[in-house]
Amino acid sequence: YVPSSAVWWSAYAAYKEIFFQSVFGPKSSSRKENSGDEFQPNSVNDENSSNGAPTGTSVLALQTLSALCAGLTSGFLTNPLDVVKTRLQTMESKETGNQAPRLRSIVQDLYREGGVPNFYRGVAPRMVNVALWGTVMVSVYEFLKRSSVKSAPSPPLPTAS
Repeated sequence: YVPSSAVWWSAYAAYKEIFFQSVFGPKSSSRKENSGDEFQPNSVNDENSSNGAPTGTSVLALQTLSALCAGLTSGFLTNPLDVVKTRLQTMESKETGNQAPRLRSIVQDLYREGGVPNFYRGVAPRMVNVALWGTVMVSVYEFLKRSSVKSAPSPPLPTAS
């Protein structure tokens, strides 16, 4: 479902940036690991960091929180489209006189039946569904991304001449 995915990924990037900056401070040229995209997995460890740099655990926690918030946002913002899509899929041909239902008429009918709140029927389960799906997906993705990065090769040892 393209609109939901587009909103989800955009919201995830925005929330991740907001959360990383609020926890680790604004970006600076001296620190590469303050957002998930620039995060260097081999530059931090899972121990508590005394210099304020993100740890592997804190990065995963912030990415998970960002994914959860992105799912809630995406579920809420795209629910009206989902309601219209569901109505379109469930309309019987006798209701439309064997003609394909038009988007405009479906939106008008929904509004006439219950106003704006009608477009948000089922929003809570949808938000939970999208939030849980996105959180699990991105947590696994980010974990596998970090764990699959190869370590930088060690510099060659100087040879005695």
